[in-house]
Amino acid sequence: MWAEILLAAILMAKISNAKPKSFSGGYVRVFGNVELGLLLSKVQSTVISAGTELEKIVYKILENEGRIIEDFDNFSIEDFQNNVYVVPKKVIKNSKLLKTSEEPDFVVIKTFKRHCYIIELKDGDMFDTKKSLAEKQNLKHFEDAISRKLPCTTSIHICSFNQESRAKIVAGFKGKFTEDEVLTGKEFCEILQINYEEIINKRKEDEKDNLDFFVSELLKIEEVKSKIETYKRAN
Repeated sequence: MWAEILLAAILMAKISNAKPKSFSGGYVRVFGNVELGLLLSKVQSTVISAGTELEKIVYKILENEGRIIEDFDNFSIEDFQNNVYVVPKKVIKNSKLLKTSEEPDFVVIKTFKRHCYIIELKDGDMFDTKKSLAEKQNLKHFEDAISRKLPCTTSIHICSFNQESRAKIVAGFKGKFTEDEVLTGKEFCEILQINYEEIINKRKEDEKDNLDFFVSELLKIEEVKSKIETYKRAN
């Protein structure tokens, strides 16, 4: 029950909630319509925020289960039960031991395996070569820093949450990551021991709300509505 409440309250990547920080006018220049430009800016803002919302819900679930490491500098595997724990970005940033500028989305420590998964979480799965290479380099730099501070093995991973094929993720990152270094959303959730299907099902509800809102707002734009009616009469 608590998971459903958290999903309803937090995982809300909806166009209706979007508040773009800026409006460059790019969409207006493409379509020549201010209202349509504003609506599409909201769509873009929603796409960007989807990954952030996904990250938030995962952290909330882990926090509710007491699986967050609040102090990395004083962390000892022996002091923790056999479970899966995560070191948040803010804890990494405040660490005096790590001294690294990189802060991966998830630093996952399986105490019973004495292994640390360093994971970058993505909502999408297609990136250019420069971006892909930078992601790989940042993860490797962080791995070098944390491996000297933990008595366990380490591995780096990039997760495309909505992709079900490792091969397609590798292709999406232009081959900069091997198949062993990529994770599907289901595999990511298995590592963290959280419910993948629950998150997916909630997102499907948001998809319906987004479609309804987008069409409703689109039809409020007189120029768009007029063109649709003209097209219907012509066909």
